[in-house]
Amino acid sequence: MRLKILNLKNLIKLINIFLFIFFYINFSYANKNYDCEFLASIVEEKFDLPAGILVSISNVEAGRIIDNNEKKGWPWTVNHSGDGLFFEKKLDAIKYVEENLIQGDSNMDVGCMQISLKWHSTNFKSIDEAFDPETNIIYAAKFLRKLYNQHGNWNKAIKFYHSSDPKKHQKYHKNVLLAWSNNNLETQDKNQGIVLSNLILPVFKPDLKSVGIKSKKLKHQIIAKNNFVNKINNGNNDNNDLQDDFSNNEEKLPKFILNRWFLVEKFRKEFSNN
Repeated sequence: MRLKILNLKNLIKLINIFLFIFFYINFSYANKNYDCEFLASIVEEKFDLPAGILVSISNVEAGRIIDNNEKKGWPWTVNHSGDGLFFEKKLDAIKYVEENLIQGDSNMDVGCMQISLKWHSTNFKSIDEAFDPETNIIYAAKFLRKLYNQHGNWNKAIKFYHSSDPKKHQKYHKNVLLAWSNNNLETQDKNQGIVLSNLILPVFKPDLKSVGIKSKKLKHQIIAKNNFVNKINNGNNDNNDLQDDFSNNEEKLPKFILNRWFLVEKFRKEFSNN
């Protein structure tokens, strides 16, 4: 009799342990949050996109301010017919979307990159997959690359990512460029010369005049770069040799280095001062 009672107690303990693990896993799954912008920076490099383009789009499309922190792309974001909704849990966001889809309403954008279910839902196996941050961002990267191939430049790709209607995408384009330039300056301020692997540096400089940027720091950076170029163009034979050498080998240099040449200039200056 005592043996049966002991076995029963052990069985109850095992059941309790199993239930605890089961609910813990589900709770963790439901409440796990992802950093949209960090994942976007990784996908950018993987798909050879301009550094910062996906990060900036996520910031504009799904940006959320929590407490006093800076605005960041939020994975459980839904834009329903123009109304932005932020859900604390992925399951709540999925439930909301599914309820509206049942009613025949598909005018919703979801996830880190705000993918339109109205136009792109057939490319996902489920709403759960559409919300998955990595899947969502990778799909956005492929779509953006497709738009670039169709229109020939990244500015138009950004515009058409949002809408084909100029009345809608002009302002959106400016907001993305503004977020892009702000992300770049904030990263430089925080690191103060320390280059991180996920440093957000645009491959081409956005047209800052069109969005009214008045940053003194950015102006100084542009002036410094122009002075460096002028020094090469107007300098002695050594500088001319340096210019010729760079021009002759420009095609041989990796794209990653060419796109971030000002960092090379910066390192040269720092090393020459030491």
